[in-house]
Amino acid sequence: MRRNYVVILAVGLTGVMLVTGGCGRNNAAAAGSSAEETTTVEMVTVTTAAETGAENGSETADLSAAPGSVWFDKDTMTAHGDIADTSETEAETVPAGEEMDVQAPVKVWGSIVSAEGDEITVDNQSDVSSPGEMIIHIDPEHSVVVDAVNGLPVELSDLEEGESFVAYLGPAMTMSLPPQTTAYAVVVKIPEDFKAPAFVFAADAVMETDNGKLLDAYGEQDYMLTDDVEVLPYLTRNIVTTEDIRDGSRCLIWTDEYDMVTKLVLFAD
Repeated sequence: MRRNYVVILAVGLTGVMLVTGGCGRNNAAAAGSSAEETTTVEMVTVTTAAETGAENGSETADLSAAPGSVWFDKDTMTAHGDIADTSETEAETVPAGEEMDVQAPVKVWGSIVSAEGDEITVDNQSDVSSPGEMIIHIDPEHSVVVDAVNGLPVELSDLEEGESFVAYLGPAMTMSLPPQTTAYAVVVKIPEDFKAPAFVFAADAVMETDNGKLLDAYGEQDYMLTDDVEVLPYLTRNIVTTEDIRDGSRCLIWTDEYDMVTKLVLFAD
């Protein structure tokens, strides 16, 4: 490309010299000097663009490599992973070598359409994220599906079409139709008129305030704990207390009508 470009400039220069030849040697020399400078600048520009393209490239990390593998790293406070996209539409990508910024879980709710394998198809009836049909992937290592009343795990095979759910999603979602994402937590088996528990990431250790203990969570809301709050471990016999909560801890919390936390399930790190 550089050789052809210089030839074109040379032809242009010849035409200029033929037209201006009667104006004297000084003018021709000046024109030649100007053309030489122009040629040099253009060549440097072309070379720089080529080098920049080779160095920077357009390589991206495709989030459609494997299903159900987006999770939250509590040590680095970042979200990682891939999301399946079986359609031909483009999935979200991030620059190679970069992490997605940490975000508070995205809360959606609605009804379950079907559940099969490691994914739940839902009708998202909230106005958050992507309303309508959505596929939520469940990663056995980083996602939980829990009963709204007791916080115990629920098998996907036990989910029924039409039952209500509340899901807390990670920050990445494919651009496929329907869109696909991976959940931190899905709360199901919600009795009618029952206030489903919330899934939160603690932003700090529980703090003592003049009004009592405060749970600072990622997102817009912080939570006060009742004096007799019940703190339970998730699927272990370990004894846990509010002192075991720290930055990045995953918590399932039940609140009363005053948004005071009455019960808390602490997930293992």
